Amino acid sequence: GGGGGGATEPISNALQAVVNNSESEAARKAAQRLSQEPGLSIFYAQAIEDFSGESEGELTFKRDDYVCVLGADDDSGWWKAQKPSGEFGWVPAEFLELLPKKPDDYDNRKPDSRNRLTLRFDDLVAQQLQEDIAATDAERWKAELKYGWLYVHEDDEWKRRFVVLTAQRRLCVYDNSDAAAKQLLERDLSEALVATHTKRTHAFFVRTKTGGVALLAPVVESKDERDGWISAIDGCILTKLKADAALDNAATSTATSAAAAAAA
Repeated sequence: GGGGGGATEPISNALQAVVNNSESEAARKAAQRLSQEPGLSIFYAQAIEDFSGESEGELTFKRDDYVCVLGADDDSGWWKAQKPSGEFGWVPAEFLELLPKKPDDYDNRKPDSRNRLTLRFDDLVAQQLQEDIAATDAERWKAELKYGWLYVHEDDEWKRRFVVLTAQRRLCVYDNSDAAAKQLLERDLSEALVATHTKRTHAFFVRTKTGGVALLAPVVESKDERDGWISAIDGCILTKLKADAALDNAATSTATSAAAAAAA
């Protein structure tokens, strides 16, 4: 059973509990030092093992996760804590190690559009059943270099699209694989750049001479599938654009002229 039975006590009570009960001398000293800081209202800790909350109000976390401790539940050994993501709840103090100060990379663990996109992609992959392309549809595409289902990053989310790499060095995106498919995007690859995205390992991007960036990812999460597409696209490119600023700009649907200048 988690905390929450009594009123949340000041942060000093959480620290005093460590001083009184911890078997670790280092933890006791850290708690003692923190408790002497004037006006202290929070402190930071790191998980030393996984914890899965079992009742409402308990906060689940993984080993090495950071939490910000906000108070204690009397002397029960449960602390009120918040993760960098903003989730908060009761945590067992014995699963945490006190930190002398706010970790330098604490704010890096807050959710941003990149993390949300990665999580959303993971959700899609978990639900996804790879759809076979009907034989009649495959007949239509057989002369092209490569085709198949990919996620394409559009309007700040992943959309499932049918992507074709044509023999004419063009990347074409359709809403479906059949004969009536509507073309949504077409990019000339004669001057381009293709690479994995440094911050989204599941994804790759294609940057073209006009400055547009297409961010794509396999429907079934697979490094081989991703690398197969990269290799096929790379084989189409006659003049490779420089990679300089492209990796960071791949997160946006269009690259700015400043980024293009930086890459020149």
